[in-house]
Amino acid sequence: MPLLPPVDLPSVDHAEIIIDGKADEAIWAQASDVSGFTAYRPKPGEPSKELTRVRFISTKTSLYLHFEANDTSPQQIQAGYGRRDSRRSDDFVGIALDLLGTGERANLFIVNPIGVQIDGTLVRGRDQDLVPWRDGWSSWDTQWTSAGHIHDSGYDVEVQIPWSAVRHPERIDTLRMMVFRRIARSAEMSSWPMLDPNVQGTLVQTAAMIGPGLTENARNWSMQPEVTATRTQDGAAEDRPGIHGLSAGGTVRYDPTPSLQALATVNPDFSNVESDEAKIDVNSRYSLKYQEKRPFFLEGQEWFSHPLRNLVYTRSMVAPLAGARLTHESKGWAVAALNVWDSSPAPSVSEGQAWGEDDIDDRQSVSTVGRFRRTFGRDHMIGGVFSDKRLMGTDHRHQLAGVDGRWALSNRATVQASAMASSTTGAGQDGRVAPAATFSNQIRTRHWQNDIDIEHLSPWFRTENGFQPKADWTGIENESEFHLFPTSGPIPRVFLQPIDAEAAWNSAGDPRLMGWTPGGGFWTRGGILFMAVADLTGEEFAEEWFVTRGMRFTGGGSWNRWIRMWVNGKFGEALLYDEDDPIVGQRAALSLDTGIQATRFIRVSPQVSWERFEDKGTVVYSGLVGRLKVEAFATPVHWVRFIADRSTFSGTTSQEALFAWEQSPGKALYVGGHTRIVRGPEDDQVTAPEREWTAFTKLSWVFE
Repeated sequence: MPLLPPVDLPSVDHAEIIIDGKADEAIWAQASDVSGFTAYRPKPGEPSKELTRVRFISTKTSLYLHFEANDTSPQQIQAGYGRRDSRRSDDFVGIALDLLGTGERANLFIVNPIGVQIDGTLVRGRDQDLVPWRDGWSSWDTQWTSAGHIHDSGYDVEVQIPWSAVRHPERIDTLRMMVFRRIARSAEMSSWPMLDPNVQGTLVQTAAMIGPGLTENARNWSMQPEVTATRTQDGAAEDRPGIHGLSAGGTVRYDPTPSLQALATVNPDFSNVESDEAKIDVNSRYSLKYQEKRPFFLEGQEWFSHPLRNLVYTRSMVAPLAGARLTHESKGWAVAALNVWDSSPAPSVSEGQAWGEDDIDDRQSVSTVGRFRRTFGRDHMIGGVFSDKRLMGTDHRHQLAGVDGRWALSNRATVQASAMASSTTGAGQDGRVAPAATFSNQIRTRHWQNDIDIEHLSPWFRTENGFQPKADWTGIENESEFHLFPTSGPIPRVFLQPIDAEAAWNSAGDPRLMGWTPGGGFWTRGGILFMAVADLTGEEFAEEWFVTRGMRFTGGGSWNRWIRMWVNGKFGEALLYDEDDPIVGQRAALSLDTGIQATRFIRVSPQVSWERFEDKGTVVYSGLVGRLKVEAFATPVHWVRFIADRSTFSGTTSQEALFAWEQSPGKALYVGGHTRIVRGPEDDQVTAPEREWTAFTKLSWVFE
């Protein structure tokens, strides 16, 4: 792949720039600029439909960018106010910034046309492209400044990124970057430099830039104290250490060098502000998995990515009393470590012998996770991982260690492999060493991509600090996708998936899973996605073999400037996961996720999921889970949120209200509460409803 010559990043001693989205200061005349964005979605390689120009300039303390995003239909620009990371379906511009220049990790800074921020991290191996809702992204928050301004010819965005907001070497002589843009009404995503679909990965395609050299750290420590006051229907809350419902905690961050960061937290509060999405937890073979949203766990979590997905799952650490973590990146090395004292650990998710509710029994745990990665040569990596978890007051202990690596065979193909072993005591396990291994091969071209994944998990292998429900599993999976790009018409991209298949066996050689899911779909020029998949599956459950046939479909996108809608459905045969009486019946499931934004200040988001299961005309279960979320913004930092949830499966109804002043990450005041009524199943007319309520106030601040 041809490399572009390095772009000069002008550095000045001092920049009198007001971040207001207008870029009218004289200093911008000294900036370097790039333009000529090339689309990579939906049709790669075409010039972007709209002109984008980006200017760069730096000081010893900050990087400044100005995006000039022209638009021939400015009235169709999609943008609204929202919390950080909430506006991923809007128009936006952004930068992927790799200050180490290794191609292993980039910090992502994204801004919608009126200044709302999205930030995250992208790590090599999960950087298929720059779509912000794919699994490759990790959430991450830091202190930076942005502003946007919509006008008659499009919109402008200004950004200031302090060097201290991102880990980097002592001298930034060379950095790597990529700037990109999304046009919501057409789902077009474009970038500079061009993302070549014949190259495996995004980070290896970033452009080199001459850096500012020695920088000044504006901060090397920060302290974030927080205090909460909580009352429930039973009086003062006791789920967090405190006095009469009043509880204090805090987090301290110390950066001895720009590349080394240490955090320590005591009695942090994670429970009241963020809400998990509503999901149907009926007839699920495995436990539900939720996204990590807690700030202490987000910093540096991208380095815990591993070829065995979710080898580290921090949501298993439910209610930390204290924790410490360290992240260091330098000269091709990346090291991350985490230690947490948890007052309420989650039970195991493994389907094999593992720690259950009785083993946990209100006990506390101590979890330690360590990870290193070392890059070498051209796009090669070797890494290691260690994990330890102990239930205090018992002999229950889990340890895991492993090595992994990645090798680039060519621009188009890479292989990854890992080898691990775990040892677990308690719940029927005797501490024996249990091996596991993975191997994968990824190939990307313009018209074809193929992923092969091989996985071996011995019967006693566990990941108690992770989310790995399978045990006694040796499987192979192939996902192949072909892309067609019609030269004219309303459909710019068609994809076919004829060879999506999976097979797995246990250690005795008996089959555990056989599946074939051919499908296909297309994107429209209006940014709407349609996809349908046939599902033929055979699986072992409760020592029996079951075969099911069904269909799945997905459709949606931004239908116009104010409405976004996604519809998902499943129809056909399905297995009822009942250990005592598993059966194959007829399942129908439908979910609707909608965002309605009539003004930039108010967003209404109805969500509903419905599912019905029948056996020979008899209804086994039927119900829905619904959520209505309303967010209203008086200013970008003053907002209110209302959430109403209803589940007919559990017979619960809840409402939640939150008033917030959110100046920046860590600087916030929240006042809110929620009520919950449990009526039980709809056919239960005897049991009286249980009523619960909670009211809370939280104040946190950052001193640095």
